Amino acid sequence: MNVMELSPYLSGIQKIPGSKLSEKFNALNRIAKKIVESKSKNQDALDLEEVPEALKPLVQVEIARLLRQPDGIVDALKSDDSVVFSRAIKVKWFFNGSIEACSTVQYYQTHILPYVSLQSRIKIMKTLGDNLNEKSDIAEKFYVLLCDMYGEKQAYPLLKACSESFIWNRITEHEVRLDDRIVRFLFYKYPELIVKYLKLSKISDDPFERNLKRVYLFDFSDFLPRLLKRYPKSFVELIEMHDCSYYLKLSNTRTELFLVNCIDALLKNAKLFLPMLDLKTVTKKLNEEQFKNIFTQMFREDLKSFEFDELLMYLEFVPVDKKLPLMLSTFKEVYKLNLLDCTEKITPEALKLLPRDERIKQAKIKMEKEPSDEFRFSDKSWICYLSPEESVEHIKALIKKTSEESKRMHLLKQLIYTCYVNSDNNALLEVLKYITTRHKNEQRYLLCDILDMISSEKYLKNLSQEHWDVIYNFLKFIHIKNKSDYWLNVLQVKIIIFFIRFELENSHSIEDKISFVADLIISQSRDSFNILEDNIVFEKQCLEEFLKVLPTKKPHDKDYPSTELIKNVILSIYTFNKHNLKAKSPFEPMSIKDFPWVLNVTEKIIIENTEYDHDLIFILRILQEEEQDLYKELAANIKEEENLSCMLQTLRTNPEIIMRNWKYCLKSCLRSTHDLIIYEFIKLSRWYQDLPIKFAEECLKIIEETKDAQALIVLALLLEGPAFEQVITPFIPSSATIDVDPEDAKTDYQMVCSSSMAFNLVNPAVSLDCTLKFCVGDYIHNIINCLVNVSRRTSVAKVVPFALTLMDRPVSIKKHGIRLFCMVADIKQLRRSLIDMWRSETHQTIRTLVFTNIFNAFKSNSNNETWEMLKECLDDLKPDDKDIFPSLLEFEYVPNEYVADYVEKLFIVFRKLCNVEDDPKKTDKNYIMELLDIPNNISALLSDEQHKKIIDSYVLDLSLPKNLLSSGHSYLINRYIVPARNKLEERLNHFRDIFTKIVKNINVPQSNHPTFYPANYFVHNLACDTIYILPRDSLQERLVSILLEFFHSLLKPHHDPEAFLRLTLLTLIRGEISPQEIAGKITKILPSWITTFSAEYISEIAVHLYVVLNTFRHANHDFTLRWNNLDVIEALVAFNIEEATIIAAYLLLLNGRSDDEKFYKIINVLKNHQHPTISSIAYTLMFRN
Repeated sequence: MNVMELSPYLSGIQKIPGSKLSEKFNALNRIAKKIVESKSKNQDALDLEEVPEALKPLVQVEIARLLRQPDGIVDALKSDDSVVFSRAIKVKWFFNGSIEACSTVQYYQTHILPYVSLQSRIKIMKTLGDNLNEKSDIAEKFYVLLCDMYGEKQAYPLLKACSESFIWNRITEHEVRLDDRIVRFLFYKYPELIVKYLKLSKISDDPFERNLKRVYLFDFSDFLPRLLKRYPKSFVELIEMHDCSYYLKLSNTRTELFLVNCIDALLKNAKLFLPMLDLKTVTKKLNEEQFKNIFTQMFREDLKSFEFDELLMYLEFVPVDKKLPLMLSTFKEVYKLNLLDCTEKITPEALKLLPRDERIKQAKIKMEKEPSDEFRFSDKSWICYLSPEESVEHIKALIKKTSEESKRMHLLKQLIYTCYVNSDNNALLEVLKYITTRHKNEQRYLLCDILDMISSEKYLKNLSQEHWDVIYNFLKFIHIKNKSDYWLNVLQVKIIIFFIRFELENSHSIEDKISFVADLIISQSRDSFNILEDNIVFEKQCLEEFLKVLPTKKPHDKDYPSTELIKNVILSIYTFNKHNLKAKSPFEPMSIKDFPWVLNVTEKIIIENTEYDHDLIFILRILQEEEQDLYKELAANIKEEENLSCMLQTLRTNPEIIMRNWKYCLKSCLRSTHDLIIYEFIKLSRWYQDLPIKFAEECLKIIEETKDAQALIVLALLLEGPAFEQVITPFIPSSATIDVDPEDAKTDYQMVCSSSMAFNLVNPAVSLDCTLKFCVGDYIHNIINCLVNVSRRTSVAKVVPFALTLMDRPVSIKKHGIRLFCMVADIKQLRRSLIDMWRSETHQTIRTLVFTNIFNAFKSNSNNETWEMLKECLDDLKPDDKDIFPSLLEFEYVPNEYVADYVEKLFIVFRKLCNVEDDPKKTDKNYIMELLDIPNNISALLSDEQHKKIIDSYVLDLSLPKNLLSSGHSYLINRYIVPARNKLEERLNHFRDIFTKIVKNINVPQSNHPTFYPANYFVHNLACDTIYILPRDSLQERLVSILLEFFHSLLKPHHDPEAFLRLTLLTLIRGEISPQEIAGKITKILPSWITTFSAEYISEIAVHLYVVLNTFRHANHDFTLRWNNLDVIEALVAFNIEEATIIAAYLLLLNGRSDDEKFYKIINVLKNHQHPTISSIAYTLMFRN
């Protein structure tokens, strides 16, 4: 197959003068300019005969640009060739509204939008949005048109070009929501608008308000700090509005801005604002009084919640000698107590701040009250906080006694830590000598743990020469004795770097230390030789020392130095140069030329390297970036193939190298057909002389000989659509099923799959008809995504009839036709076609797809038209349409003005299609049960009439299945009564009527389920919902009162003892109440309960009391109560009334055994009681495990 004949596009490029892209495009542009000049001089217009047919559109769009001819630009925008389209989309005068005739919505509606592809349409809208900033009236007209034709989403890019009033109207009236990107853009254009927009994030005071299009301030947390410069008050208002800092962390500069403009907000509410500020800046800028004020606010009200370490973080930049006094004085001020008397609040961090004597005192108290494992090291190893005189000898004695290595390791750590805590360098020196003599032969993992601990700056920063001598000798011993170990090497390097800093600060020689570190770096292939980077003088000194010692290493190793090591050395030199530049030091930049060993070795590696080497490639790249002259000097020794690692760059700068090594390049491309850089390289190669022809011919040869599927990908990037169609025609499936018998069946299948993948890359795209030929049987799933991709890049005028054609095909194809149609059609076309399909379609899969798209149309643009469409669909649903049911419960997409009618409609639909009365499958009932559990912000929008219908159907109808009735009962309380607001009295009266009607059937079983009593179940369910679901507020009190009224009128307590007792207990145990008050109330009411239920029921009364107590504690989140169940039990026993003591005993049994002293005190009283039940329970608990 001859490529020049196959591809007019590639053939045309070859005919254009020039050998590379810039030359060929210059040639095309010259032709365009000649034609423009001839027209401007009124000469006979030159034609385009010298331009190959395939390339004429590129010249025509350039002519249209130069002559400002809108029609030529329109033709280019309609082109399926992305190269032509890209040139047209950059013509600013066409899109900025300067030419009135082609800047109207009517012009676009008539001449452009119906004929461009979906992908092109989206890019055109974005370009209009970028260019119509000075013509907001035009942008607004386009926005409205696009919304009407294609929906808000496609119009959105135009919004930023519209006027402030128009944007605000779309936000408030049409509920358009802005993303972070457009908010940032508009802030510089309309800052007041964005401030107002962000304030829409305020959460309503009405808990039942439904806001589907809420602005979430969290989405703009990265943007919010920008307000501080011009709108600091608005920033504060927004944060205060939500009482949340949204994890903001302000920079030093913005913190200063905040402190200048918003200091009052910080002083007023430090808990809210301090966590977001730069603490160092705050500490520096505030005076002592202001800082004390905000620090005091950070203390929690409840002493139980006090956390020393958490508060200490806020004192990070306070001088060390002031931290403890400030903490102690503030603690005393807030809690009226001395912190040192609250031993449980003293943490390891607190101990470190205490004076020596007080620390030792507190540590001894901790050892007594909170004993820690002697053989485990942690900051809670309290012995470490004693004086070294006490702690060191004690720990050494423990070391002598233990034979376990892990315990020994923890004890050795304790030795180091106690010296650190006491800041005792003399003790530390002795400990180091002890470890390095007595324990130098420990296992490697133990030594690693010890080195890991001491490698921290806090242990190393204040050492003397004696300490360093001990440590350094120990490290050398470890290095000699132990085999190379990565982690051990890392730790040694880390420690020696601290030693090198010490030596440099004291003007000592570092040669032997640098040599040691070099050995470690070489052995572990450490990335860099840059150390002490915070001090440019030290960094330079060390790097130069490294470069002196590296040539002396491994003199007998012919493989030294490795390419990787040299790469790291070179990188270190250039990294130093960057640090040097940043530090503005007087040092000259370093060069590889300054170090002959590095230069010679680099040159040798380049000459001798025969294989593809990533490290060599890196060296070449960095040399090219940092030292161009040296790179050119060395480039003469570089094999051309090695330079191909940067093929794209080489193609642009030295295309002749690519031409000489085109086969090597092609092999690289075939190996990496998934790489986007390769895509760019091949696309660019089309504009170079001969190269694309060689690539294409070789790929055709590969396909013919070996059927390598990767060659198809390369051809897809080289050829235009019609040419590529000819290539893949032999691979069009001849059968709907895969023939598994032939030997090359797998290869053939892979060729089909690769063909379909290649469709995504071809430009201009292959025809839709060609794509369709692959949409058969076993192959359809591979091609379908490609079909979508091709359709997005094909003119809508072609895609719509193609989609309609597919919709006449079998179901497997038809559904994809519908999806394509919905993707590209305008709104009017779409709505009309969808409703027609719904009315005529019978196949279940297609009906589901059509309904989904109609529902989507309603979600994206809810109006009377789409609501009527949706209603028609809902009315026409059939029992077989069960696949649609789950999506019907997606209420979050249904706007407020329609949601009440929508819910009412769903109740009708589900009741009609789900035969709930006959207790069918669980899934049928679930839809109605979920509907009865709609969110409160939806139920609040239902009218009283709608509520009445639901209650009549699912509360008053006692023939329904049990779980459906349960949902109805929950609806009555949680969806009807709770969100009643100003209709509460009216609804409570209705509630009484409902209750009265139902309890008339008390003790009456269902006719078809004789063991189920729906009225009794109703009473019990309502009591449970009231007790456990409702918050403890005035509404709960009202409902409890009403329910108890019924127990004293229409019902009797024994109809539902659990409900009666728990409701009664709820009235007794409310608000701030003490255990003694609870016990008093129980004792007072107990006789009447015994009269009602008898003394034998006391154990059950205890169960109900236990449940209500726990419910009460849970409702109060436990920590707000200063008492527990044992306090109530103790109070009941204290009354010394037999019945109350029996209840107390049963409560204790339910509460279980405890280590609390109060538990044993109660047991001692109960075990000696005269009543056998009481003493038996006491003894039972005494011996229970």
